[in-house]
Amino acid sequence: MEQSGVIAELSTLPPNVEYIIVVTQSCDMVKQRIKADHIALVPAISLSEIIGERISKTQTLEVSKRAGICGINHKDKHAGFLKKLLNNNEPQYFYFHEEHQFSLEKPLCALLRRQVVVPTEPYYDRIVAARVLALNEEFRAKLGWLVGSIYGRVATQDWPEEDADEVIETILTGACGWEKHDRLKAAEQARKTGETIPTEKTALAEYIRNIHIPTRQEQILSSVREVMRRVVLSGKSGEEVAEEVCRKLAADAAFKKSTKQ
Repeated sequence: MEQSGVIAELSTLPPNVEYIIVVTQSCDMVKQRIKADHIALVPAISLSEIIGERISKTQTLEVSKRAGICGINHKDKHAGFLKKLLNNNEPQYFYFHEEHQFSLEKPLCALLRRQVVVPTEPYYDRIVAARVLALNEEFRAKLGWLVGSIYGRVATQDWPEEDADEVIETILTGACGWEKHDRLKAAEQARKTGETIPTEKTALAEYIRNIHIPTRQEQILSSVREVMRRVVLSGKSGEEVAEEVCRKLAADAAFKKSTKQ
């Protein structure tokens, strides 16, 4: 792993690259007997950018983007992606957890499909001089398999389930807020109908969190109340009133929606 400034002049690298990962086999890179005429490199960027981009694609409502909130119905999907990523089972990426003792201060992801190739000369000495970290043998094999599929499936040690869940929750909580989709829809409807809602991000997020979403019981009672207002009671027996209420409820769209299984 090398610091990105070493080959910053390569225009094909993404602008947000923080480190460069050498993916050429180490056995071809021994100084005394270099076999590789070229060195294959992939950029590494912050994990927060990876997950932030994925979350943004599920923020389909304008208020979600403005408030920095995603529907909680999407959270399991993003958590599943992160669980695969942490264990390096996402073929597009290779994950590096933070290693503060080596000045790796935040999680990174190597973008394996953004490979660039540079000639061994004059870059070899510059890359070696800038090296800050190296993978152990187990993960070198896994990275090699992900890049070239030449080793078969390499079984690296997975994160313990409890630890992975804690890390995933921390990542997702730090990426954005999470709220029920019904609250987001209600806020979006208010925006579209011209209701005055906050424009500042924090205030809008608070507004969304405080939107009352009726419980299923409240929705049903509201539908019954509306139907009862339309029922004519005079001159009818209790049984006739009950039958009319049932007929109107059966045809009422809001009642059907609130009682749908």
